Amino acid sequence: MKNKKEKKQKHAWLVNQERGRKPKLSKKEQIILTLTYLMYMTKCQLLGIQFGVSETTANDIFNYWWKILRELLPESLLEEVKKTQKNMKLFKSY
Repeated sequence: MKNKKEKKQKHAWLVNQERGRKPKLSKKEQIILTLTYLMYMTKCQLLGIQFGVSETTANDIFNYWWKILRELLPESLLEEVKKTQKNMKLFKSY
């Protein structure tokens, strides 16, 4: 009887646990990473170093939150970000 109860408890624990990996950064840190990129137009490699994640993870985080922010931010602010990105690309080419 005790053995069945233990198995049931163990099974319940397995069913209730969250699936997948835990995120390396909290949501707050992910948003800060995204805003840092938008403010300084730094490379994802440097963002990864700053936030302790890989370049790919930093890029994935930025793209995830950028899609959400585009829906939430006013169009005028988004245009300003686009202008800044173009200016930074021109500046970096010199």
